[in-house]
Amino acid sequence: MRAFLRWWSRELGGLIPLGMLPNRRPASNMVWFELSADSAVFWQVSRGRRIELGRIALTKGDATDHKIAFDTLRQRFARRPVGVCLAADRVLRKVVTLPLAATENLAQALSFELGRHTPFNASQACFDFRVVEADRRAERLRVNLSVASKQEIDSILLLLAGWGVHPQAIMVDDELMGKGDCVNLLPPGLMPAKGWRAYSVPVAMAGVSAMLLMTALGLPLWQKRTQAIATNQVMLQARLEAAVVDNLKTEQDRLLAVFNFPLQQKLTHHNPVVVLDELTRLLPDDTWLQQLDIRGNEVMMQGSTRSSSGLAGLFENVAPFEGAFFKAPLVKLPGKEERFQLTVTLQPIRLEDVLARQRAEAEKRSLRGAKG
Repeated sequence: MRAFLRWWSRELGGLIPLGMLPNRRPASNMVWFELSADSAVFWQVSRGRRIELGRIALTKGDATDHKIAFDTLRQRFARRPVGVCLAADRVLRKVVTLPLAATENLAQALSFELGRHTPFNASQACFDFRVVEADRRAERLRVNLSVASKQEIDSILLLLAGWGVHPQAIMVDDELMGKGDCVNLLPPGLMPAKGWRAYSVPVAMAGVSAMLLMTALGLPLWQKRTQAIATNQVMLQARLEAAVVDNLKTEQDRLLAVFNFPLQQKLTHHNPVVVLDELTRLLPDDTWLQQLDIRGNEVMMQGSTRSSSGLAGLFENVAPFEGAFFKAPLVKLPGKEERFQLTVTLQPIRLEDVLARQRAEAEKRSLRGAKG
């Protein structure tokens, strides 16, 4: 459920115009830590001004002395949250243009692009971003990218960890003194957990959206239910009439198939008279048939001949025959005759070809009649 709410909040947030999004600003009571070459300075922002709370000289004493000095200084701001402030010249800022499809995984997409736009790769930098413009027509996204050296940030975090401090943010000094957004360069794994107030606006938006969605879905369903009840009898009568029409169509197809069967058989089978005529013409004078059987596209012949060697070759590529083969071995008879069993294959006749040929002949006849 938490994963679903995060996804839903992210999708709803994408519908808000960029100008209406709230500014990302730190808490007003936060104490800022800034590290210079020789000292560590703690300060706060009050009414747009920077007020220094204390300073620790890092060039004097050792780590123990620095820890004692910090503990003494910490009493001034008690348990107030601490953030790290970086000088503006320590942060690289650039406007990056990305495809609009990168919005769903923008942080991951920017981590892949770091090496192209900055001297750092993803393992060498800490970065944050703010969407400047989403051009849906051009499908482009403009993002303000802020990048700092991870090595420098790790050294600051290590120093503060030795003092028992876990900062809640790492921000840039010129953004802190302004009124706009502030990027947070704190590594994601060290970000403090958000309280319930951070999710109050998305949850409220989600609740309103759920109510609107239920209304938008429920009203059409109620209207459709009313219409369905009113037209149920009409639909039932239409189904009965459609069933009668289907039965009539099926019976019509059956009768048409029975009526056309003799004609199809006639058109798609060779005329036995023509086959006999061609056999009489092709068989040599020294060949006698004792049995002739025509079955479909096969002609089976049995008899005797004196020309057995070239008998099968007589039917190669000669209409209406396709070829021939001996069905059984030749049997030697007294004299020079041999008994044979020969099967001849007839060329298949396609109904489509016959109908096309008949149409062509009919067109020729009509043209001749028109000329006459």
